[in-house]
Order: sequence, then structure tokens, then C-alpha cells
Amino acid sequence: MVVVAQVRSSEKSVSQLFRHPRIGNSKPLFASGKRHDEGQLASIEKSVILDGEFLEPKLYSKLLVQRLILQFKLQQYGDALATSDSLIEKDIEIPAGLTKKVRIIEGWRSEGDVFYAKGKIGPAPEDHDGLGRWRYRVAGNQPGIIDVTGQLDRMKMRCDYKSVVSRDPTGKAWRIPKDWGSCWMYVYGKPGTTFSLVEYPAG
Repeated sequence: MVVVAQVRSSEKSVSQLFRHPRIGNSKPLFASGKRHDEGQLASIEKSVILDGEFLEPKLYSKLLVQRLILQFKLQQYGDALATSDSLIEKDIEIPAGLTKKVRIIEGWRSEGDVFYAKGKIGPAPEDHDGLGRWRYRVAGNQPGIIDVTGQLDRMKMRCDYKSVVSRDPTGKAWRIPKDWGSCWMYVYGKPGTTFSLVEYPAG
């Protein structure tokens, strides 16, 4: 079972979590995204995945950089790190402003900082019994859910080599073994429910 502990309020209260100088005042590291940003990112993902090998190199590079920008705006930090790795691997220059943001996230992983992303459950498809979904690519190996407004039903951790499901995920932290590979976190609940996804220091 991947759940390792209840987040005790006396040890990791909301006020303590958000006192870190890089987070301050309970604000995300980067500005929140908007619905049109999500649509634009989805279009870019489709072009890169389905048409990448047929695109002109210059256009392909621009799409990857734009994808990185949108991933940061939408607080998709795990995805942003993966895109950054792809840019470096393909020897594509990353704009200075984005390089600084990548270093902040990489520094968090090595220095043991805490950061978080705001989550919101989306609309419910017809075949999901009234439940919507929010997904997040985990950047570290110990995410948790706090500050829920609304109702969550379950969380599914889908990794390269393992998948688990947890009911009532509020107030818990999960330690993900490294041999599970990269992980996506899917949170299901009542549409419109909001919460904070916290990435604790690597355990």
C-alpha cells in the first residue's frame, strides 16, 4: 500500500507548509492558468505527439517551448520538467525566464523544499457516475492532498510500472517507490471541488 501516513496538523499544518520563502502567502509558484490555456496546451500536445515527426524543426521547437510555458502557467510541474528534459535532449534553447523556473523546481527536488499546485475537479463525463476528474504528473515522489472544498471520491496513482487506488484521499501523503517510474495522479470527485496538491520533500 502506497499510503504512508496521515498528515498530522500539529506537524504539517497549512500555515507551516506555506511559510516557505519560495511559496509565501499561500500562492502558487507560478501564475494560475485559464481554460483557454488548457485548450491551447491540449492542441499542442496533439500536434507534438501525432505530427511531431512531420513538422518543420523550427515549428516543432516553438511548440515545445510553448508547451513548457503553458505547463508552468497551469502548474503542471512534473510535465514541465519532462518537457525541459526533451528540449535539452534535442539541443533546443530554453528561454532564460523559463530556465530560471526549471531550476526552481529542480532545486526543490534536491533541496527538500515544499511546493503545491491548485487542483479543481472538471466536468463529469456521462459514463463516470457524476464524477469529474483532475490529473497531475507528479514531479517528486511524495504528493499529498489538503484544503479540500467540496467532495473527493478517490485517487488513482498510475505509474509506468504500477497503479494503485486510494479512497478518501484527503489529508494523506503517498510515498512512491522509485522503481515505479514516472507517475500520473488522477483525482476523482464532485465537479467544481477544489483542493491543494502538495509535493512534500522526497522521502
